[in-house]
Amino acid sequence: MVSESSQQIQKAITRYSALGILTIGLIVALVSIFPLYQHLKNYVNEQMIFATRSRTMAVEQFLSKSREVTLQIASRSQIKKSLAAYTHGEISRSELIAETVGRLTEALKQSSDVQGITRFDHQGEAVVQIGLPLPEPERNFPKDLFQGTQISDPINQGNQSLLVVSAPILGSNGERLGVDKVVFSFKELGDIVADNTGLGESGEMLLGRIQDGQGVLFFQPQKTMNLESAGISLTSEIGLALQKAAAGETGVFTSENSTYGIIAYGPVTGTTWGILVRMDDTELYVPIQQQVVMIASIISMLIVLGVLGMTFLLRPLTGKIIIQTNELEEEIRQKTLTLENELIERRRIENELIIAKEEADVANLAKSSFLANMSHEIRTPLNAMLGMVELLGETQLVEEQKKYISIFRDSGNNLLKLINEILDLSKIESGKIESKQLVFNLADFIAHLTKLFTPKAMEKGFVLKEAIAPEVPLLLEGDSESLHHILMNLLGNAVKFTEQGNITLAVDLEPSHSDPPNSDPPNSDPPPSPIQPIALRFTVTDTGIGIPDELQTNIFDSFIQGDASITRKYGGTGLGLSICKKRVELMGGQIRVESEPGKGSTFSFTAVFLPLQADSLPLPTVPLPSPTIGVDELKPSSTGKSNDTDRLWEILLVEDTEVNAMMVQLYLKALQCRLDVAENGVVALDQFKRKEYDLVLMDIQMPVKDGYEATQEIRQWEKLNGREPIPIIALTANVFAEDQERCLAAGCNTVLAKPVKKKVLLETLSHYLSTEMSKK
Repeated sequence: MVSESSQQIQKAITRYSALGILTIGLIVALVSIFPLYQHLKNYVNEQMIFATRSRTMAVEQFLSKSREVTLQIASRSQIKKSLAAYTHGEISRSELIAETVGRLTEALKQSSDVQGITRFDHQGEAVVQIGLPLPEPERNFPKDLFQGTQISDPINQGNQSLLVVSAPILGSNGERLGVDKVVFSFKELGDIVADNTGLGESGEMLLGRIQDGQGVLFFQPQKTMNLESAGISLTSEIGLALQKAAAGETGVFTSENSTYGIIAYGPVTGTTWGILVRMDDTELYVPIQQQVVMIASIISMLIVLGVLGMTFLLRPLTGKIIIQTNELEEEIRQKTLTLENELIERRRIENELIIAKEEADVANLAKSSFLANMSHEIRTPLNAMLGMVELLGETQLVEEQKKYISIFRDSGNNLLKLINEILDLSKIESGKIESKQLVFNLADFIAHLTKLFTPKAMEKGFVLKEAIAPEVPLLLEGDSESLHHILMNLLGNAVKFTEQGNITLAVDLEPSHSDPPNSDPPNSDPPPSPIQPIALRFTVTDTGIGIPDELQTNIFDSFIQGDASITRKYGGTGLGLSICKKRVELMGGQIRVESEPGKGSTFSFTAVFLPLQADSLPLPTVPLPSPTIGVDELKPSSTGKSNDTDRLWEILLVEDTEVNAMMVQLYLKALQCRLDVAENGVVALDQFKRKEYDLVLMDIQMPVKDGYEATQEIRQWEKLNGREPIPIIALTANVFAEDQERCLAAGCNTVLAKPVKKKVLLETLSHYLSTEMSKK
C-alpha cells in the first residue's frame, strides 16, 4: 500500500509539475512576446525621430551660422557710419560706394559660403552690390525687413541652389539706415540633405515647406519614386507630414498600405520648413519580426526542455520530498515552540520594564517630594534670616557693620539661587515645567533685563548694549518666563566673567523662518491666512575670559564649569547653563557657544514665538484693577489716624514659626494696622469668625490644619454668612507651580514665595488694601 501510494504521488507530482511548467511557459511567452514586439517597434520609431532631430540640428546650425555672418556684415560700425551719413545727406552715393565696397569685399572673402552682398538704403534702393547679384525673387524690398533677420526659401539659379539672408541696419538710436541681403551657397545644406548615413538602403531625408496650399520640396528625392519636388497634395502622406512639421510637431507618421513607408517629421526652428526622414517599413520591421520569431522559438524550446527535465528530475526526488515534508513539519513544530518560548520571555521582559518604569516613577516622585520638603525646610529659616538682615540693614549702622550685613545678604541670596537652580533642574527632568504662552512686548522685555544689569556693568567700568533687528516684530506670544530665565543666566555670566570691554544682547530673525516675498498686486487684498510662528535668535556676546576649546563641548552639562581656577575665583554651581539648555529645548530651539580664551564668548540660542498685531489682541474679559495707592498712604497720619478712616487696618497673620511671625510684624511696623497672629489653621478660623479683618496673610504648611484647608473654610464661611470675600495672601516656602496653583484653587488671591522681601510684601499689601479702601 505504501509503495502504490508513493508511486501515485510520484506520478501526480510529475504530471502536474509538467503541466504547470508548460502552462506557465506558454502564458509567459504570450504575455512577453507581444510587448516585446511593441517595444522594438517603439524603439525603431524613436530611432527615426532621433535621426530627424540630428539632421534638424545640422540644418538649424547652418541657418544660425548664416544669420550670424549676415548680422556681422550688417553691424560693422564703419559701414554703418557711412550709411548713416548717406541717409542724412552728408555724403553722396558715389562716396558711399567708395567707402563701402572695399569693406564689403573683405567681408565677402571671409566666408566661403557667402556668394554676394547687396546693400539697400532706408528707401529700399540698392546702393552697393558685391559678388553674385540677388536672385530675381529677392530683389524686392518689403517693409518688414526692418523687423529682424529673415531667411528665404532655397532658390535655384542656373545650376546653383542659393539662400538669401536679410538683416536690418539700425543706427545707435534705432534709426532705420538700410538692409543687407547676403547670398549664400546652398551646397552645404544640400550635402546635409543628401547624407543618408544610418537610414539603410531605402531611407532618405526630405526638406520642404507648405506653399500656396501645396507641399514643396527644396531638393528632388533620390530614392522615393513617383514623388515630384513641387505640387505635393496635402492629403498625401508626405503632405500630411509636412503640415505637422510646419505646425511645430515632431513625431512618426504611419499608415496601412503606406506608399512611402515610415515617415518621421520635425520642424526647423525659426522657419516654416519641415524635415522628413523616411524608410520602407519592410526594411525597418523585418529584422524586428525575425528577432521576435527567434525569441519565441527559444522560449518554446526552453519550455519543452524544462518539462522534460522536470519529469526526469522529479521521479527520483519524490521520495525525498515526502521525507523532507515530514522533516519540515517537525522543524515547523520546533520553531513554533521556540517562538512561543520567545513570546513568553518577551512578555516577561515587558512586565519587568513596566515594573521598572513604575519604580522609576515612584523614585522620581519621592525625589520631587524630598526636594520640595527640603526646599520648604531651608526656605523657612532662610526667610527669617534674610528678613532680619534686611530689617537690620535699615537700622543705624557703622560702615563695618554695613559691610558684614552686605556679605550676609549676598551669601543668603546665593544660597537661595542654589536652591532655585536645583529645584528648576529637578522640575525639568521630571517634566513638571510646562511652557506658558504669554503676550509680551519684546522691546520692553529687553530694556527691563538690561536695566537690571546696567548698575553692575557700570560699577565694573564696561558698557551693556542691546540691539533688536528692525525686521523683528515686537509684540509676541510665547514662553516669556523661560526666556527671562535664560537671558538672566547668560547676562549674569557675561557680567560676572567680563572685567573690561562691553557686553551686547542682540535679537535677530532666523533666515529660515523669514516671511516669503509678497507676490500679490499692490491694490489687491491678500487672502486671510493664519499667523505663522517665527524663530528668533538671541545672542549674548562678551569680551570676558572666554572658555577653553576642550570644555566647550560639555559646557551645557550639569555641574560643569570652566576650570578649577575659574571655580575658585568666580564660584557657581555649574547648573545654570544646563538649565538654560533644557529650557531652550522646551521652547523649540537650540543653544550653542563660540569662545576664544582671553577674548570673550558668544552664547546664542533660538526660540519660537507667535508674532501679533496690536489690533489682533483679544479684549479684556475682566475689569482692569483699580489704581493702587502707595505704601506711604497706608502709614499713620500725623494725627495717628488713617487718611480715609479712623480705624486701623485689621490683618490676620497665620504663621506657625515664631521667628517668621516676628519678622512680618517688623515689616508691617510702619503701617497703620493691627496684626493678630494665629499659629495654625484652627486658631486662624476661630479668630476670623470672631473678628472682622481686612486682609489675611496665610502660611501654607502648618500643624493641625494647613493653609489650604483654612483658606477653603474661610471662603465657605464668608459665603454662608453673606460676607464680602477679603484678600488672602499665601506666604509659602513651597515654590512648585502645582503648589502655587493649589493655593489659588483653595481661594487665595495671590502667592508670595519665601523668602519674602519687605518691598514685595508692602507693595502687595498696598494693592489689596487700596482695593478694600475703595469698597468702604
